Order: sequence, then structure tokens, then C-alpha cells
Amino acid sequence: IEFLSAPSATPAPLITPFAALNLRGSSYDLTVGDEYYIGHDSAPSKLCTEQLKPKQSFTIPPHAVCFILTAETIHLPKDITAKVSLRMTHIYAGMVLTSQPPFDPGYEGRVVVMLHNLSSESFHLKYGERLATIEFAKLSRATTKSNVHRTVTTLVEQLPNPLVSSLSEIARRSTAAHDQVVWLSGQMLIFAALVVAVLAVP
Repeated sequence: IEFLSAPSATPAPLITPFAALNLRGSSYDLTVGDEYYIGHDSAPSKLCTEQLKPKQSFTIPPHAVCFILTAETIHLPKDITAKVSLRMTHIYAGMVLTSQPPFDPGYEGRVVVMLHNLSSESFHLKYGERLATIEFAKLSRATTKSNVHRTVTTLVEQLPNPLVSSLSEIARRSTAAHDQVVWLSGQMLIFAALVVAVLAVP
């Protein structure tokens, strides 16, 4: 915590920018940054992310998948690793954070959070809102591995192709099947009424 709250030029701070209000007892709250991507039912041929301005909000549709770039950049020494978890308030709202491996010691860059909206309601987020928590763990000794994940600065460089949520497709097919059942039920009622009418004729 001292390392987080009192960063110096050497070594680099674990998190930049740092806000004391986002510091927890065992973790730090990451916030929504300036770029996001939502997978739609009809994915375009070219992937296009959306940009957020301060105080601007966006909506994650029901059953959709969303990638969010956090506002913070992390700088991990060779003896520090980190993992990201979703805030409980978002979990209670039906959001799920896709499991991802811990960050390698030595990683420097932004954090990408991938969310699934499992609920049937839209979920709203805005720039600067607390999104996920990051926990740091100190290794017994510094790693000698050099194959650290490349630095992340934008979503476009991480998402090569448009993405469609399978949950959204399942929901669409379920709605189509429901509509077809309702239509068939209506046709059956009409047919039954016609049969009764014919039998009633002397």
C-alpha cells in the first residue's frame, strides 16, 4: 500500500493515474477508460471501437459481450503479479467477468476487461466509474522470464475481428421460436373456430 500511495520516479508506480479513493484494503478499483467495444448481433466486416469522453456513458445490451479499456496503466516489477476481479455490485446486476490469466511480472500497459451481460436488462456504465478490482501479489523472488505480454494501449490492437455474443444469438433464436409458437397457437384457434362453425351448420 505504501508503494501504491507514495509512488516515486524509481521504481515506477504500480498504477497511474492513482486515486486514493479507489484504494481498498487488499485491492485497487480500476475505472472505465476512454474506449470500449460491444459485440452486436450483426457484426460488421470491420471492427470499430467506440470512444468515451469524460462523464459520457454507454449501455451494454442484454446478453451482449463488451470489452472495456480501463483508464489506468499498470507497471509491474519483476517480482509482482496481478489479477483482476469484477466488483460485487456489477455481479449482482447480472454481469460476469470473463476469466483471464494473471498479469506477468514485468508487464506495463492498460487493462482490458471483458464483460458478459447475462441479465435480460440493459447495463449502464460511464467514463471514470469504478469497474473492476485488481489485486497484486509479491513473488518469493523476481522472475527471469522475458516473454511478457505485449503492452496494451488500445482495444483495436487487441481485437482483430468483430465479435458476436453467442448468448445474444441464443436469445434471438429463443425469441423467434416463441413468436412462431404464438403464431401457430393463433392459427390453431382460428382453425378450431372454423371447425366448430362448420359443424354448427345444419
